[in-house]
Amino acid sequence: LPPPPLPPPPLPPSPSPPSPPPPPPVMNIDGHEELIKPPQPPPSSPPSAGAQQDPHIYFAHGGQSDFRGEDGVSYNFFPSPGISLSIKTEDATFLLHGGRLVVHGSFITEAHLVAGVGVYPREAHQA
Repeated sequence: LPPPPLPPPPLPPSPSPPSPPPPPPVMNIDGHEELIKPPQPPPSSPPSAGAQQDPHIYFAHGGQSDFRGEDGVSYNFFPSPGISLSIKTEDATFLLHGGRLVVHGSFITEAHLVAGVGVYPREAHQA
C-alpha cells in the first residue's frame, strides 16, 4: 500500500490590518487647526454588587447575605433618586448537596427597573 498523503502545509500568517489613518484636522472657533482627539478609555469601574439564584446578595465591598422573600411579594431592592429596582420573589423547594439537604427558599422571578432623566429628590422641588 502507498503511504497516506501528507497534510497540506500550514497557511502563512495573515498580515495584520493597517492602522487607521490619523483623524483629519478641524478648524476651531478661532480659525486655528486642531486635531480631534480619540476617545479616552473609561475610568476603572467602582465595586459592583449583585444578587443571584435563591437569592444570594453580594455587596459592593465584599459582604454577602441570603435573602428570603415571601411568595409573590415585590421588594424595592434599590431605591434612589432617579432610579429604582424592584424584585418579585416566589417560594421554591429544592435540594442541595446531592439531595441530602432540602431547602425551602425563594427565587427572584421578576425584576423591574424605573429610571428617570432629570428626576430630583422631592426636597429639591420644594421652595
